[in-house]
Amino acid sequence: MKKNLIIFLLFLLLIPFSACSDGVYGGYQSGDYLARRYSGPFAVVCTKSITVRDQPSYNGRKVTSASNGDFLTVMDRSGDWTCILYQKDGKEYTGWVLTRYIVIQPMTITLLSSNIPAYCAPDRSSKQVGSLARQTELTVLGTWGDFYIVSLRNASAFIAMDADLITSDELYLPLYTASGLARTIRNTTMHSGPGDDWKTVAALPAGAEIHCSTLRDDWLLVLYNGIPGFVPFEDVQIVRTDDGNG
Repeated sequence: MKKNLIIFLLFLLLIPFSACSDGVYGGYQSGDYLARRYSGPFAVVCTKSITVRDQPSYNGRKVTSASNGDFLTVMDRSGDWTCILYQKDGKEYTGWVLTRYIVIQPMTITLLSSNIPAYCAPDRSSKQVGSLARQTELTVLGTWGDFYIVSLRNASAFIAMDADLITSDELYLPLYTASGLARTIRNTTMHSGPGDDWKTVAALPAGAEIHCSTLRDDWLLVLYNGIPGFVPFEDVQIVRTDDGNG
């Protein structure tokens, strides 16, 4: 019991600082760039809240703040800082965030059944810190052996790779070779999966141009500002299909 608690506390200290760095440390592999690349790199906030500043310095003026799990579009890097584009409440913000508090181009996992155990260490005999519901979506901060290290309630936890889940790479696979183009005909919402009960990823204004791929249960798989997701097919007009036809 004490050993499991010590491991968990060590990971609480480790993840915010090393989950966003390259390479492998022991059995640990960073979550950066685990996802296949669709377009320009995106990032996900992996701490409770992060300050967006107008320059890459603690002296920079606060532009806004982003919360755990929020998507950011990566624009540039400078030392310990990353320049990002961030959408919030219908507005776009450009600014700088500390790289250690984001995961760049991470993979996500979505649970396909309920009662999936989350552990405090990469060991099935360790203490469970959660029993997770179907369609829970989790950002992968890294991997350790046969476990995903995920962001759970502003802390880290471990999910077995052989659990009943689907990765973002598997879900968004058709986007890798997609060349279709669509335009939204009204304001709409992009979700992480094909349905209203999936996590909301972004709000799209009418007239937004989006790369598109396959249709799944009346939901169109799209790419918007480098972020993949699904929008209702009834909310878009196809401009060009993958075969080049309008």
